[in-house]
Amino acid sequence: VAMLKADIVVFESRHNAMLPSVESLRARGVPVVCRLWSQVPIPQQVLPDVPYIVLSEASAAWYRAQGVRDPIILPPVILSEDYRVESERQSVVSIGVVREKGFDLMIEVAALCPEIPFEVYASWGKTPEDLVTRARTLPNMRVHPPTRDMKAVYRKARILAAPSLMETWGRTVTEAQFSGIPAIARDVGALREAVAGGGVMMPSDA
Repeated sequence: VAMLKADIVVFESRHNAMLPSVESLRARGVPVVCRLWSQVPIPQQVLPDVPYIVLSEASAAWYRAQGVRDPIILPPVILSEDYRVESERQSVVSIGVVREKGFDLMIEVAALCPEIPFEVYASWGKTPEDLVTRARTLPNMRVHPPTRDMKAVYRKARILAAPSLMETWGRTVTEAQFSGIPAIARDVGALREAVAGGGVMMPSDA
């Protein structure tokens, strides 16, 4: 930082991990902004004069309860041209093959709707073996490895399913909406903000 003669430093990290660096920079007189991507517990020594940026009103409310005063809400910047396609309206598409992303619920729904094709794409995390085994028994569900070609993913989508247990925004909802693809999302975190009028919400305990 000293070599670069930074005018300001923006941390994009979990608060617990970045706190020592923030304190060190502030001691040197370098202005710091903290961008909080995840809803994680933060230390008691919240720095009152450090601006905190969050993705959504839902996250802002959560962090206010943690002691952060007046967090700045800045939703993610997503470029439409990277995702917009002419959808063929073929399948229910979902991103994430871990329980945190609601993969277990996707399997249950696919089993109840054998006439509907489901395409689920891995993103991060290790898929539990019991879910892999169950998914393989369903002829109407295909599980794909991670891909960077999201246009190909959304080209197949008739509906984007977002049954996550928590989201600080819901990026895939926004990506799909660029192509007029509606979302069905669990009513948790900021998913209601991401969906807005472009889909329907299901109960948080679904």
